[in-house]
Amino acid sequence: MSTLAVARQRIARRTGTSRSLADLCRCSRSRGGHAQLGRWLEQGQTGRVRCRPLSTSGASRLATSPPGGSGGGGSGGGGGGGAATSSLTTSVSCGLVGYPNAGKSTLFNALVGGGAEAGNYPFTTIDPNVGVCVLAEDPHIAAIQRHQESQRTVPSAFRLVDIAGIIKGASEGMGLGNAFLANIRECDAVVQVVRCFRDDNVTHVDGDLDPVRDMESIQMELVLRDVQTMEKIRGKKEPKIAPKAPPQLQGDERSELLSRCEALLSAGEPARVLLQQVGGDVRAVNTLASLQLLSAKPVLYVANVDEEQAAEVAAGRPVGPVDAMRAAAARAGEEVVAICASTEADLLEIEAAEERQELLAELGLSEPARNAVARAAYRTVGLQSYYTMGPLEIRAWTVRRGASALEAAAVIHTDIAQNFIKAEVFSVDDLVACGSEKAVRAKGVMRTEGKEYVMREGDIVKFMHNSK
Repeated sequence: MSTLAVARQRIARRTGTSRSLADLCRCSRSRGGHAQLGRWLEQGQTGRVRCRPLSTSGASRLATSPPGGSGGGGSGGGGGGGAATSSLTTSVSCGLVGYPNAGKSTLFNALVGGGAEAGNYPFTTIDPNVGVCVLAEDPHIAAIQRHQESQRTVPSAFRLVDIAGIIKGASEGMGLGNAFLANIRECDAVVQVVRCFRDDNVTHVDGDLDPVRDMESIQMELVLRDVQTMEKIRGKKEPKIAPKAPPQLQGDERSELLSRCEALLSAGEPARVLLQQVGGDVRAVNTLASLQLLSAKPVLYVANVDEEQAAEVAAGRPVGPVDAMRAAAARAGEEVVAICASTEADLLEIEAAEERQELLAELGLSEPARNAVARAAYRTVGLQSYYTMGPLEIRAWTVRRGASALEAAAVIHTDIAQNFIKAEVFSVDDLVACGSEKAVRAKGVMRTEGKEYVMREGDIVKFMHNSK
């Protein structure tokens, strides 16, 4: 009997039921509630979670109700008025895609805490499931907590969309192709789940297991749809650029860029290759972004393995399907994360932390693999976190890589950005080395930075600003 089978028996004996977390979440939804997204808050978080209805359009929020005030600012928090961030807003979204039965919905349940139906037949998912994926075990937050007492912690998060399975011909409307491709267009990045496990009871739409073929097939469907998009764009007049819009190429320069894009797509290459080629040309990047090409979106590959394969990967031993995926992804500079999605979903059912850690050790894992997927997805979208800290809360704030201190201030509160004076900055490593914020100041490690300072991953910031 497998380790997780034993775990399921323990759960059944303790709770008197054999129903899975996904079953319970579906029951909750059937009563009009939303699936629970907040297991992470049960560990050290004093606030209660309320989940607002989510949709594929517009931002989704996971809001906390702390005792005694909002959690907007930490050591650099904002005051009243203006546009304050008092709840965890996830304006960035990743779309989970893959062949039918690749394990997308199972992975979705593992990442957000349940709610999506997972079945061994094609198109189990029709309407997209939407949830919030929280970077619950942030090592930077854990390090800050050792040196700063606080009532609660608020980690980073992003929106996750479980999109219907794709098949060959989706670009021509086969299967749920049109709806599938429209849902991808609304996401900032693609997380492609690729089946690497063998199971005679779970059908594969192509009959046999070939992860690299599956990677290439889905990419090709996105490329083919982009070819159609380019044909439509060429048939229209060049759009006028609004005065306050981001700068774009125009005239002959725009036409030349579109020709390069068409040639690349016709050769079967994704549009993100051209994005890499134009590099620091901001006008070219903005022009490509305005085309809304599916294959321009950054991609993270998730190899869905079985329990034995997961143990081999954790031990650093070769696993054929995963190694083949990594070799194919490396040629494009992309990342592959291996995870046993069913194991991760089952681990969520085990409430006792010690028991969960014991099972992870038996599986050869130091942490749930879903944490690695969440961090990799965060990197793929091009995001990073900076932190504020104080007695009320320790909070991670999300900014794009390369964001300025002024942009980071606006994430907390528009008033802080509008009345910005300076930013006092030190790193999590500085805090660990010195032992406290007071010691950081005393040793002269804390830096004073201006509006143009480029934020770094792991910065701890206190924004100084004029009050109204």
